Amino acid sequence: MNLILLQGSAPVPASGFMLCFIPLAAIVLGLIAFFVMTDRHASRPYLRFNPFVAANSTAEELAARPPAVGETPAGGLGAPAGKATVSLGEYGAKVTVPKEAVPPPAAPDVAASFTGAAASSVPKDFGAVKGVNLPKVDQEPEAAAAGARITTVMYSPAGSDQAGEHVQIENNSGAPLDMTGWTLQDRADQHVFTFPAFVLATGAAVTLWTRAGTNDAENLFWGSRGAIWNNAGDTAILRDASGNVVSRFSYDGTK
Repeated sequence: MNLILLQGSAPVPASGFMLCFIPLAAIVLGLIAFFVMTDRHASRPYLRFNPFVAANSTAEELAARPPAVGETPAGGLGAPAGKATVSLGEYGAKVTVPKEAVPPPAAPDVAASFTGAAASSVPKDFGAVKGVNLPKVDQEPEAAAAGARITTVMYSPAGSDQAGEHVQIENNSGAPLDMTGWTLQDRADQHVFTFPAFVLATGAAVTLWTRAGTNDAENLFWGSRGAIWNNAGDTAILRDASGNVVSRFSYDGTK
């Protein structure tokens, strides 16, 4: 029987332990630093938001939670010293914008106001149609105020139009009316009669004939060789010596 003698190994020097444990210690310290830094960033609101807390909290509880202050990795979000205020709340919740943050309106918010004449001072003929061919007869209201008005336009007399056509003008001013230099014209302004030296007596009427003849106190003559007034409709316009419209008479005529 052979005997084997085991010889004890020599003790390991301290340097060997250091070579083994120093890397292990470095790894442990690195892990500790990693967890510390991770926990530091995990305390930031934008990383620490817990959706289950928001889902299980009432609106009053969420509103009562104070805002958290943190610093983003990329720097501050517009706040001084790299600080940003983040408020936690329910997803999709409405936020009330502070009054001072609302931009001013484009136009001033003022009460509506109106200017102009009072209703009591509006003329009685406000809205009256003037200078438009209306059915039947259209006489302007200023005719009576001027003291003369056209009362008749005989545009389609029996027999020859040129011989029987006439316009009758009445003086209702209450005084003799000097019509010297006045004019009478048709709507197309193709025929214009200028009154000679003529005074229309108070309450009297003068007939202006299309044909030629001798003027007197009740009759004036245009002296036209053809008819003037359109049988299909026309307008007789009387103007004073200054060109102001005194009376207007429109008719539809025969179609």
